[in-house]
Amino acid sequence: MVTNLPSAARRFFIFAIQPGTPLRKIAQIWMNGHLSLGTLDKSNYQPMTGHQLLASPLGFIWKVRTGEGIYTAYRSDGFIKGDSWTKFWLFAYLPILRIAGGHDHARAAFGRMVAEACFWTPASLLPQNGVLGGHR
Repeated sequence: MVTNLPSAARRFFIFAIQPGTPLRKIAQIWMNGHLSLGTLDKSNYQPMTGHQLLASPLGFIWKVRTGEGIYTAYRSDGFIKGDSWTKFWLFAYLPILRIAGGHDHARAAFGRMVAEACFWTPASLLPQNGVLGGHR
C-alpha cells in the first residue's frame, strides 16, 4: 500500500502502522483529567471529562465538560467537511461563545484533525482513502 509513496511518507506509515495492526479509520476517544481555565500565573485547573469522534479525512467532533457546580462549562469543537466551530455553554443551556465559518478557524481545525489522525488513526491517511491522491 505504501511502496510507491515518497520516502518520507513511506517511512511514516511503516513506523506508525506495525504489521498486523487493524487499519482503522475512525477512533472514539474518551478522556478525563483536569483542564486549565486560568492564566500562566494561576492555572485554576478544573475537573474535565470529554469524548471525541475522529473520522479523518471527513472530520472530528470533540465535546468536553469542565468545572463543578455553578461553574460547570461545556465546550464543543468540530470540523466536518470543511466547516468548523468552537462553542462554549454555561450550565449546558447558556451559550457564551460561538466561533464558526472563518477561513483561519477552519484551517486550524483541519490541522488539528490531520495531527490527531497521525497518532490515533494513521490508516485514515493512506492513499486508498484519497488523502495523498495526486502526489508526484
